[in-house]
Amino acid sequence: MSEVYVCGLATDYCVKFTALDAVQTGFKTYFIEDASRGVNLGPHGVKNAIEEMKRAKIAVVQSVIERARGESAVQSRQRGPACSRAIEP
Repeated sequence: MSEVYVCGLATDYCVKFTALDAVQTGFKTYFIEDASRGVNLGPHGVKNAIEEMKRAKIAVVQSVIERARGESAVQSRQRGPACSRAIEP
């Protein structure tokens, strides 16, 4: 395993720290923005958390999966309320 995809509650706490831990451990880390929500206890909490993740080289992505062969995109919300990524052999 070399990649970690992170989403959930709360962007500005649990999700952020999980993503930062993953990237510091050496994983290529992705934050799925539209599958996450923050609690915003402080001013600009979510915005600041996303900026911190970007500075740590965490890729901010959406829940759209595109195949490298140019096939049509598949949105995870069409399959239900899960955040997932297609894994091909």
